[in-house]
Amino acid sequence: MHLPRPRVSGVAAVVVIAAALGLGWSSARVVDADARPDLTAALDTLPVDVRTVGFTDWASIRTGVGVDEATPRDLATRSVIAEQADVLDDVLGWSLSDVDWEVYAQTNQADHATVRLSRSVSFADVRTKLRSSGYTQDGRLWTVPEDELVGKGLTDLEAVVALVPRKRLVVLTSAPAPAHKVLKVIDGDTGSLAGVRAARDTAQALAGHDTVLLQSGRDGCKDSAVANDPDAEQQARTAVQRAGSLRPYVFSGRALRDEGGSGFGAQRVVFVMTFGSPATASDQASVREELASGPFIGRQGRISETLRDADVRVEDSTVRMAFDHDPDTDVFMTGVGPVLFASC
Repeated sequence: MHLPRPRVSGVAAVVVIAAALGLGWSSARVVDADARPDLTAALDTLPVDVRTVGFTDWASIRTGVGVDEATPRDLATRSVIAEQADVLDDVLGWSLSDVDWEVYAQTNQADHATVRLSRSVSFADVRTKLRSSGYTQDGRLWTVPEDELVGKGLTDLEAVVALVPRKRLVVLTSAPAPAHKVLKVIDGDTGSLAGVRAARDTAQALAGHDTVLLQSGRDGCKDSAVANDPDAEQQARTAVQRAGSLRPYVFSGRALRDEGGSGFGAQRVVFVMTFGSPATASDQASVREELASGPFIGRQGRISETLRDADVRVEDSTVRMAFDHDPDTDVFMTGVGPVLFASC
């Protein structure tokens, strides 16, 4: 499974959203989810305590470079279903070609994934397939004995399946409790990650890409840090002293869009950080832009050998750094590895 776990880690026609303020929801209103980016719609299925989000836009990948190129071009790295592609249809009743998008979430309690299926999928056929594959239904949940997962080519994440036909969603979890928690969010009975302002602002700057990683500030800082190499750590300290202090962010993310072909410009990589205030974001944009040139500290070579033509922008409290990327060089969607200008 590609998505790093703790070592990193639309919705329906109508949904309830809030005039979000911090973590809370206030007076709700009904909106057309189709008007929103798929990434925002996916966040609206996730609980507010999610720390790490992996999003894969399979519909975009299919119409772009194609599913067969997804793994070698770093587009399937955030996916948790790609490795089960050969068994999904036989066991769960839908295939990778039926998936519009997939979102994987980590919390401190349990992980889960949600996929949105295309309109061509019959949920009646999905139920029939689950039943024939040995799943048993209990209300909205379908479960299979844990000792049968390996024989079916599945992981513990497919031990419990919840179907939400009216929103074309399938929830995959390892236990009933997290499934019920996600269903409450999807039903609009409790707040979602889309109502957390820092997460929403970060996601907005990442929308429209084929694959996305979204992380809480603590996880993002840790996973992009220059560490475990005394020489590289000293180089990082020297660079930061020259450029200015790195301030922690509230949420961060990175994303990749593939235009096809090879060389620089074949892919676009974006790093996004949302800070506590516009003033901090403005200051950090200058600091991080300076750190985005020169040696790639903690990695091989220079930054310009894998990332070029930086486009740095600030909107309110969010900094967005976009680069042309050569897919035959370094990869970034694992979420693990030193990236000084995206660290703290």
